[in-house]
Amino acid sequence: MSKKILFLCLVAASTTCAMQSTALATEYVLNPVADTWIRELAPTANYDADLLSVWSRNVDPASEGDNARYSALSFDLSGVTEPITSVRLELYMVDYWRNTANACKQDAFLVTPVVTDDSTLTWNSYHGTSPVESQLEGLGVYDLQADNTVLQHYSSTATAADVALLEARRTGGMATFVFKAQDAPTHEEDVTESHGRRDWADSVDPAMAPTISINGTSLTASSDTWVREMSPEGSSFEDDGISVWYRERDADPEGRRVGLLEFDLSSITSPITEADMSLFSMYNSASSEALIQNATLLNTQSVPGTWNAYAGLTGAALEGFGHYDLAMNSPTGQYLDSDAASTADLALLEAIRSGSGKLIVALEAIEQEVTYTIEVADNPGSRDWADTESTYTGYSPDPATHPEIWPRLIINEIPYNIPGDADNDGDVDADDAATLASNWLVQSGATWAMGDFNGDEKVDDIDATILATNWQTGSASNSSVPEPNCVVLILCGLIAVCAIRRKN
Repeated sequence: MSKKILFLCLVAASTTCAMQSTALATEYVLNPVADTWIRELAPTANYDADLLSVWSRNVDPASEGDNARYSALSFDLSGVTEPITSVRLELYMVDYWRNTANACKQDAFLVTPVVTDDSTLTWNSYHGTSPVESQLEGLGVYDLQADNTVLQHYSSTATAADVALLEARRTGGMATFVFKAQDAPTHEEDVTESHGRRDWADSVDPAMAPTISINGTSLTASSDTWVREMSPEGSSFEDDGISVWYRERDADPEGRRVGLLEFDLSSITSPITEADMSLFSMYNSASSEALIQNATLLNTQSVPGTWNAYAGLTGAALEGFGHYDLAMNSPTGQYLDSDAASTADLALLEAIRSGSGKLIVALEAIEQEVTYTIEVADNPGSRDWADTESTYTGYSPDPATHPEIWPRLIINEIPYNIPGDADNDGDVDADDAATLASNWLVQSGATWAMGDFNGDEKVDDIDATILATNWQTGSASNSSVPEPNCVVLILCGLIAVCAIRRKN
C-alpha cells in the first residue's frame, strides 16, 4: 500500500505542478572518424580493419609474446558549437577468449600531429615522429580487473584539465587519442612446479626420426606413436610427433602422455656392447619445460594402440638408455642423446637382439619439482575493444543497429549520479521513488542503488528530501526543478509512506 501512495503522489507532483525548466547544455555523441591499432611486433603494419587492441605484454621476457599494442581513435569536433564543459568516453569490451581474463590499466593521450588518415599510422611512424602527447588525467583511463565481464565501460571522470585540452582541440576540429596499457612494474619471482613435458619429432619427418645407436650402427624407429590418459580407449596418435608429458599438476585435464617406439634389431649380428638413443627436440610450447624421462622395455610384440593397452603391460626399466634429464629452456630444434646404456641395459637389449629382435620402448616422464626464476609483471593486461570494423567477431558495424558497441565520445553530457537518481539512468523519476520506498527505513548497509543519497548507509527522510528536491531532474534535453509547492506534495507522499511503515 505504501508504494502505491508514494507512486500516486509523485505522479501527481510530476503532472500537476507548474515546473521551472532550466536547459542543460546540448549533448554531443561522437563516433570516431578513424580508428586503428599498431603493435611493436610488426612495426610497419597497421590494423585499421580489426578490433582496437590495447596490450601490455612484458610478462615474461623469455617468451616472444606479442609485445605492446597501442590503439588510436580520432574524433571530429567541428560540429561541437558550444564550449566543452564535460566529457566522457565509452568503449565496448569484446567478450572472447583472448581478452577476458587479463587485467588492464589503460591511459589515453591526446597527440599531435592529428591522425586523420589512420592507414599511415604504424609503430615506426608513431615512434619515429615523436608526437607531442598530452596525457589525460581521467578521460580515457580504465582500470579493469581480471575476469571483468561487464562489456560497456566508461572512462574515469574527465578533469578540468582534460576538458581544457579538449576545448583547445575543438577549435581545430579534430582530437586524436592514443591508448596505451600502463607499463606494469616487474620483479623476479621463484616458481616451484612439479611437472615435465617434451615433444619429440618422429618419422613424419625422417630427417628427425628417433634413432638408436647399437655398436656404432644407427637404427631408425620402425613404428612410433603416443597415447594419453585423457582418452584411455581412444586411438593412438601416430601422426603427431611423440609427446612425453607428466601433467597431473593443477588437475591438468590432459593427464599423462607416453611415447612408444619400436626398433628392429635383427640387422645387428654381433653381441651388443654399447647403445644409446637420440631424439629430436621440437620447437613448440612444450620445449620450455623441464623433463626427466625414463625408458622401459615392454614385453610385447607390437606397439600398444591405446592408454588402456599400454597400462595393461609390464616391462623392465632401463637405467641409462632412453634417460633424459632436461632443464628448463633446454635446447630445442636438435638431436639430444640419452645417457649411455648401463651393463644391465646392454644385457636386456642383447636378450631382445638374440630373441625376437623387436625392441618396444615406452618413454615416460617422471614427476619432479622444478624451481626456476621468472620475471613477472605486477599487473599485466590486454584488452580488445569493439570498433567500426569489428564484423569478424559477429558485431555489426552499423551504428544505427548497434550504437552501444562503437567507441563514443560524449560531450557536455547529462551528468550521472544525479542526487536522487537511484538507478543511475540520468533522471529522477517514479522508478527511483519506488526504489526508495522498497528500502524505506533500512538502517545499515544501504547503498546509492537502494536510495541512500547522502552516504550514511540508511534510507530515511533525508534521502526522501533529496529525491523530492531533485524530482524530474536530468531528462534527455532539459533539467526541471519543481516549485516549492511541488516539493511539499512529493514530501507528503514520502511522509505518508514513512507513517504507514512505522505503524506496520
